[in-house]
Amino acid sequence: MRTLLTTLAALALAACAQDTDDGADAGLEPGRTTLALTFVSGHLGNYWDCPEEALSLPGGGAPGAPAERAEAGDCAEDCGLLNCDAAMVVIQVENTGDVGLATLRAEDLVIHLAPPQASEILAVTDAATGAPPGPLAPGASVQIRVDFRGPPAGDWREQLPVEVDVVGDDAAGPAARESLETPGLSRLSAVAT
Repeated sequence: MRTLLTTLAALALAACAQDTDDGADAGLEPGRTTLALTFVSGHLGNYWDCPEEALSLPGGGAPGAPAERAEAGDCAEDCGLLNCDAAMVVIQVENTGDVGLATLRAEDLVIHLAPPQASEILAVTDAATGAPPGPLAPGASVQIRVDFRGPPAGDWREQLPVEVDVVGDDAAGPAARESLETPGLSRLSAVAT
């Protein structure tokens, strides 16, 4: 009986050692890359002075949007676009796998209006440098900024979540994909002219 117990214990220890060697104890498959995403900040932009830059919604406007935009009578032609800021979200991206990534990109951004609306992604940059993000080594992290078309100007005050997919590419193509839903984002306040 003692020999049987000793043999079983030896087999169990060998199985544990084998799991540790191939990375299974960390929940990773060898050569697999995963991403961890964390919301940092964001807003839905301000399109009062540039309505053509906003997301085009079915029905022609945002909830509660006025039929016509009031003209700024006290601002001459040379004032510039004071109330024209693209919507954006900043996301902390960590490479939690064991394969490095050559680049990061954002795809399939949806604003949770009623009904949800897909938006155009305008730019994806490293939040610190403004350059395209990447490469990203295993265990490393970076904050990326995703600029997109937000809802048009209007007198709505609703906060809206945004859902976006972040994709990491290695030399062979897409290696990792993860989705993040933000908390409710607000539009930027108008600047008085």
